[in-house]
Amino acid sequence: MTAETELLFVGDLAHSGTSGSQRLWAFKACGVSCAEVDTSTIRPKFGRLTGPMAKVLKSPTLLFSSPEIQKQILETCSRFSPKTLWLEWARYCTPEYLETIRRKFPSLRIVSFQDDNPFGRRKGDVWMWKDYLRSIPHFDNHFVKRPNDLVELARRGAGDTHLWMHGVYSPIFYPPTSPAKRFSVSFIGTCMDGRAKLIEALLLAGVDLHVFGTHWERRSDLLALFPKNFHDAVRGPDYGDVIRNSSICLGLVSHSNQDEWTMRSFEVPGCGTMLLGEDTPTHRELYVEGEEAVFFRSHEECARLAKTYSSDPVRSEQIAMAGRRKIEESGWFIENRVRAILPILGRLQ
Repeated sequence: MTAETELLFVGDLAHSGTSGSQRLWAFKACGVSCAEVDTSTIRPKFGRLTGPMAKVLKSPTLLFSSPEIQKQILETCSRFSPKTLWLEWARYCTPEYLETIRRKFPSLRIVSFQDDNPFGRRKGDVWMWKDYLRSIPHFDNHFVKRPNDLVELARRGAGDTHLWMHGVYSPIFYPPTSPAKRFSVSFIGTCMDGRAKLIEALLLAGVDLHVFGTHWERRSDLLALFPKNFHDAVRGPDYGDVIRNSSICLGLVSHSNQDEWTMRSFEVPGCGTMLLGEDTPTHRELYVEGEEAVFFRSHEECARLAKTYSSDPVRSEQIAMAGRRKIEESGWFIENRVRAILPILGRLQ
């Protein structure tokens, strides 16, 4: 057995750009000793057939390779004796499994981190959450994204609940060293939630927009119509480079998740790029409209604003730099977000 570790972090650590990797980095930056289980390395039992089979059977256990993840968690707990078990998107847990952990490690604090929305509008995904929903009363702490999540968790017997807001991960999201920009307007994201209609409206309006992401070829015909405007998905440092090399970057929230902010709400200003985001109450709380970011309320307004600001690089640069200053002056960096919750976790430092 190795020396006692403060925190065992369980999450998707596939590359440095995943939100899980960023949070793990932040814990370490705060001086917390960490062990880890990378859920992305656990391969589905039936390969590509796993997803369709799990959907037919409505089995989160099959979909998330729950037995394999659970085994790794127990083995790593035995090896490192962590004080806190931090579980991201813990759909691989059941009440029975969490009780097993408690029996084996009675002093262990078990934490659920969840910035997806089990209570949202994606009705076809409800089955994926059934084990997690049963497990809610068995966590010591919950960190979630939306105020409504707190209400839903309380209804299901949760104890200690807190809101989490992301911050800038400075190893990837930092201002450019050169003023030259490659893209006038960019968007990085998946084709979902009716986004294809917005992107089509912008392209038809003549906006010089470049899209990076997945499923655009499967869920729209836009690639056939505008092949030069679509690119492969970017991750990690390449993700930050696209934002940095854009004069303007769209910040779209997930409507099916009922989001009011997204990681791009911080990443875009963090890179010294102008955020052209959807008008939401949270965006308005974060940034002064027209000074630190720009917001739109319709497809037509988005197209108009994109064309206006892309034709005025001096003004868009001023807003971009004001957004970056807001990040710096407010301390909206991910290590500061993690440092703020350490007392809740029993003062890990």
